[in-house]
Amino acid sequence: MSRKQKVSIYLRIRLDGKQRYCPAVWESKKRLKDHHCLVGSVEEHRPDGVYYLRYRVNGKQVWKVFSSSATCSIFGRNALSRSRG
Repeated sequence: MSRKQKVSIYLRIRLDGKQRYCPAVWESKKRLKDHHCLVGSVEEHRPDGVYYLRYRVNGKQVWKVFSSSATCSIFGRNALSRSRG
């Protein structure tokens, strides 16, 4: 029996001159807050951010650029977890 693959959504932002991946903020169980992420433990609105999907392939962590749209990122995460799980 195969296990469903965990796929996480992050926002890549520029912070203090460096690129950083920050976890996306969820509005509800199925909806992301558009361009909001957690920086440390503080929620910030970052319209310059790009969504990335994080998952594992053969035990190796993979980061895949997906979209600048929150809705597209959720669809991508769901499709990826179904195809890999």
